[in-house]
Amino acid sequence: MIGISQPLIRKVRTGNEGITMKKFRCGDVVPGCTARFNGDEASILAAVAAHAGADHGLVEVPAELVAQVRAAMVDVAE
Repeated sequence: MIGISQPLIRKVRTGNEGITMKKFRCGDVVPGCTARFNGDEASILAAVAAHAGADHGLVEVPAELVAQVRAAMVDVAE
């Protein structure tokens, strides 16, 4: 299984409101990919890591790619 080091996975909290829900489109980082993910940051990163291995052939997710994924995540409107 492909992995991301624990320091790279962190829950995003906004005060006392709880976990911020986000969305991510893989195509924003990998042109042509149509995969989409919704959830909190940690669950998206875990799903993206699995997707990167299964669909893009990555054995490990480099920190630079994690940074790109984080930058491309957007908050889901409530």
